[in-house]
Formats: sequence, structure tokens, C-alpha cells
Amino acid sequence: MKLYDCSRRLNPQMPVFPGNKPPVLKWLRNMKDGGKNNLSALELGSHTGTHADAPFHFIAEGKTLDDLPLDTFVGPCRVAALLDVPVVTQAALETLRPRNGEILLLKTKNSLEEQLRPFHADYVGLDIGAGRYLARCGVKTIGVDYLSVEDQSPDVVHQAILGAGIGILEGLYLKDVPEGDYFLCAAPLKVDGAEGAPCRAILVDFQA
Repeated sequence: MKLYDCSRRLNPQMPVFPGNKPPVLKWLRNMKDGGKNNLSALELGSHTGTHADAPFHFIAEGKTLDDLPLDTFVGPCRVAALLDVPVVTQAALETLRPRNGEILLLKTKNSLEEQLRPFHADYVGLDIGAGRYLARCGVKTIGVDYLSVEDQSPDVVHQAILGAGIGILEGLYLKDVPEGDYFLCAAPLKVDGAEGAPCRAILVDFQA
């Protein structure tokens, strides 16, 4: 069995999507300064680093994270590479043949970048045709390797995917992960009423 950690490190220098806050670790008690133990508080946006989106993120009556079944983000999955595309289109996805009910993680050139590269708007995302195609295919969850599932479209890709009840994982880091079938464990924090939350994304290869 081999484990792949597909999560991005949380630190103040990491890229964050415009409008989100970088994470800050504050020490409430510190043994270095005479405290009886080390005790910290973490401040971060709910869509920082590797995180999950629930339908409520863009759908007013959509489910929140605590309403989603665990198998939205935990279970068998497939990692598929699209390393040469500037944007993920329906035509690109058709080559992968998405399956009904599957968790599909897309590895693009985003995963080849340094993790601490500042945010840039020319990342690889999905266009609206790709989002609507995934909805028609009936995938359970789509995972991407940057901080947003969509390209420069004004939120319509999120709406198409989340409106179909599909879960979204964003901010994955798949640089060292070969294409293939895995078991995914990427359960987000169980925050009541939340539209999104960070997660620790782990892929398990039981055949290694």
C-alpha cells in the first residue's frame, strides 16, 4: 500500500484566491515564552488551500457540507491527466470518459508548479461546456488542482456543477501521483451550515 498526500501546505506565503484570507497561526500559549504547553489558534478562510465545496457555496437552497454523505469525498476515485490543455473543455473531458457516480480528479499543469507560487489568473480550469458535461455524465465529485474549478468564467461553472449536486474538491496537489485508480480520503471539517471547508486529501494505492 502506498499513500499520496495531495494537500497543499497551509502557511502565510501560500497562494489564496482573491478575496480569501491567507492562513495565520497564532500562539495563545507558548512553552518558549514560559507557557505550560503550546496552544495555537488557526485563522483561515473556508476555501483556503485544499478544500471541499458544497452546493450551498453557489446554490441558495443547496446542501451544506454537513448535509453531504461521507462518500462524496471518501471512496474509490480516478486520477486522470490533462497536462497539455490551457483550459478543460468538454472535448478534453470526453477523452477521459467520465463515469456516472465516480470521483474524478484532474491532474493538469497546475500540479507541476511550485506550491508557493503566488496566485495567478492563467491557471487551468474548466469552462462552462465542461461543467455542463460533467453534470450530464453524473459524476459524484470532481477534483481540480488549483484554487477554483472554473476558468475565467463568472461563477457559471460552479453553478452548473454544484447545481447538479456534484461535490467539488479544489486545491489538490497531484504532482507525484500517476494516473490510475485510488481510494480517496478527503473528508472536510464537519462545520454546521458551512458552504466549504479545508480537508486533508490522501490517495491510497492498495496495489503498490
